[in-house]
Amino acid sequence: MNILTAYFISRIYYSDDYKILLISNNSSNSRLCVSRAQGLNIWNEVSCVYEFGKNREELIALGNNIAIEKDSIVHLFALNNRFAQILLNKTINLGAKFILTDEGYWTFNNFLQCIEKNSEFSWLDFDISELKIEAWAYEPQICKVPDYISPKRIELSDALKNTSLCLSMQEEVKKLFGIQDCHVPDIIYFDDYLSLRGSTAPQIEKYMLKLINCICSDYDCYFKKHPMERGWRSKYEDMELKFLPYENAPWEAIFFACMYNKMQNKDLILLTQSSTAVVNVILMFKVYNFKIILLHPLFEKLKKLLSPLEYDVLKYYLSGLSYQQIASKTQQTKKSIDNALSRIKKKIATIKEVI
Repeated sequence: MNILTAYFISRIYYSDDYKILLISNNSSNSRLCVSRAQGLNIWNEVSCVYEFGKNREELIALGNNIAIEKDSIVHLFALNNRFAQILLNKTINLGAKFILTDEGYWTFNNFLQCIEKNSEFSWLDFDISELKIEAWAYEPQICKVPDYISPKRIELSDALKNTSLCLSMQEEVKKLFGIQDCHVPDIIYFDDYLSLRGSTAPQIEKYMLKLINCICSDYDCYFKKHPMERGWRSKYEDMELKFLPYENAPWEAIFFACMYNKMQNKDLILLTQSSTAVVNVILMFKVYNFKIILLHPLFEKLKKLLSPLEYDVLKYYLSGLSYQQIASKTQQTKKSIDNALSRIKKKIATIKEVI
């Protein structure tokens, strides 16, 4: 998403300026974008920053190799990133201008909380509250920030009214993220990595995917894999799911490149646990014919509906264990397990009706 925003502001606000794009090496997707960006001729320089695993001295050395001058404008997308803090130190010390941009803006309060909890989290050489900070965001009113931040709206939707510019940018975004084309389905479910971050058991997560797929079976429904879902791809096995192509591309890029011009007579339903991507397309492109359904409250309702015993019984049952094996693990009788499963089915039926 940060690379996409860097592209948009480069094309709209800095088309005639000398531009340098720095991309972290923190994922294979980012590294692929480096080579694609180098072939677009949008930026004068494109570099991959090998910051992963580096200590402070090594990151300072990397920062010293970045050509920042007194008249430079530096856009920073995430102050939680240590290398971004190093670049901010250099920018301030040189008297150059920096702009907190998009994700850096709406995660700024989180950055302040991290500093408050652990002063060593910040590598800044100054008190950031003493600065007058300019910030750019697609919708500045979406969050409340301290008074020393002056927000500005990124006017992307206005720029896209220029049809020729819009079409050329769509082609460039396709090249930048390796996208070709795809149609607009009826429903898109934005998958998350719930079990990997400890929100639920893997068996429950897989069951909920099956449940959503079953409920949406009468519609043209596609699943969007989460780009951070690296550790448990087997959860998709034995399920006849249709996946949105280009899983490593951000949803916002897929929407702009493939669907933006097809939404005039289309109402798209977006299902998600808590993904911000579903809202981003509204904020960025000012397209409003979406119906967004947040499933996180339903998951929480399911967790509250099930007793600890019922939760364990469902988890073991979905793992393929027999009644006898579940009874042994939970120290219950087979009859108790049978009764628990009957209660579970009735409770899950209420969730189905809500969806």
